[in-house]
Amino acid sequence: MPASLLLRRGRLAAVALPFFRLVEKGPGFVALALVLALNVGHDMMYGPMAACLSELFGTHVRYTGVSLVYQLTSVFSGGLAPFVATLLLSRYGSTSVAAYMIACCIVTAAATWLALESVYDQPSAACVPTGEVNHARG
Repeated sequence: MPASLLLRRGRLAAVALPFFRLVEKGPGFVALALVLALNVGHDMMYGPMAACLSELFGTHVRYTGVSLVYQLTSVFSGGLAPFVATLLLSRYGSTSVAAYMIACCIVTAAATWLALESVYDQPSAACVPTGEVNHARG
């Protein structure tokens, strides 16, 4: 799982600079830039994210944990990103926004690698089987 997610994050980082170059060429290239960014970058990473997040939590808190991580990430990362990108674009140009996206991909890849490693090294108590099997049907 880590290699798959890291590869997908790398593809998203690789799309950042060509995306902004296409947008700068004019309105005719915006659709191509969006298809490139969404299909090659975002969608390929978004699918396995649910499996990755669900592995971070035991079954008794999985739904709450995944929801909390997903919502807080969207508030702090997604909520601030447009402001940071606008500031970078106005001061330094589109290349700086692409560099910002690449830096975010690197941070996310490192966090993904560390999170997955810690889960496999030390499973939570909820993930460790107790050996008891309930055969009662009811």
